[in-house]
Amino acid sequence: MGGTNGTNGVDDSGGAGGTERVERALRAMLDAEAERIQEYDLRPATAFPPTVERRWGRTRGVVAVLGAAAATAGLLVGVRVLTAPPPAGPSADGGTEVATRQPEPARLAILPDSRTTRLTKPAATVTVPVLSIQSDNQKVADSVSQVVNEEIQTAVTAFKNRVQDADPGWPQPLRLDVVASAESWQPFVTVRLDETSVVGWDSESRPGLPIVEYAALVFDTRTGERVLPTDLFTDVDRASAVVRSALLDAHRKDRVTADQLAQLSLEPSEAGSTTPLSCYPLEDGLHCLVDDGALTPDYPGRLEATVPWDRLAGLLAPGVRP
Repeated sequence: MGGTNGTNGVDDSGGAGGTERVERALRAMLDAEAERIQEYDLRPATAFPPTVERRWGRTRGVVAVLGAAAATAGLLVGVRVLTAPPPAGPSADGGTEVATRQPEPARLAILPDSRTTRLTKPAATVTVPVLSIQSDNQKVADSVSQVVNEEIQTAVTAFKNRVQDADPGWPQPLRLDVVASAESWQPFVTVRLDETSVVGWDSESRPGLPIVEYAALVFDTRTGERVLPTDLFTDVDRASAVVRSALLDAHRKDRVTADQLAQLSLEPSEAGSTTPLSCYPLEDGLHCLVDDGALTPDYPGRLEATVPWDRLAGLLAPGVRP
């Protein structure tokens, strides 16, 4: 039997008539709700509060150099970093490209020590730095450690190969001494290795003198990656010419000639080496030095110079600012 629901007055007996009545009831409810909406309710949504632009600035730190006085103390390399993001530029679709923020630079603590080993056949001593590199970014510390240790091992291997040809009657002890130091500028940190070796035979360029070579390993403390001259300069050939000119200006009185320096280049080899030239960035400019006597056998001093940043103006890569 059919019946009427006393609660809402809607016939629930089924059939087409019941369905139509339910539909009419629903429409009536929607119409009533629509009548409640006033013009005031159609106002725009409340705007979000304006964003506050972050103020960019510099963070400063202290740079120390490894040395005898630091033999048992930690070296904190606190890099002075320019934290300003790169300026925004036009995008391919004509809009404005938002500058992406670079990773924060890591702080490195280099704990220096040294190790001496003795070789036989021929007898020789090898003293090299043992650097324990700690950081708030372990990836950066591991990357720097790996590259530095590989460079030290390369120096040891080269020395071992050289002393195989030592003169048995050589009067001086055969030895290799590698000394490490650290410098920093902006987000870059440099581990410099000074390598002095007595190999037991007369060098053709500087007979009777030790072989003194340099390696400057530059790293980006934001990523731990090694930085090469091609990362610092947009035109390595022109930058090389400026470096050669600066070295020549600094050593004209030492009878250093342009022809002697002509082969110096900042173009790295596949291994990242620019030997006999080594350069690294400092506050005052690009510091460069040449392996002792490699090109200037008549000059007994160290061939080095600091190229002021203004002499390299227009050649620095984007993001590298003096």
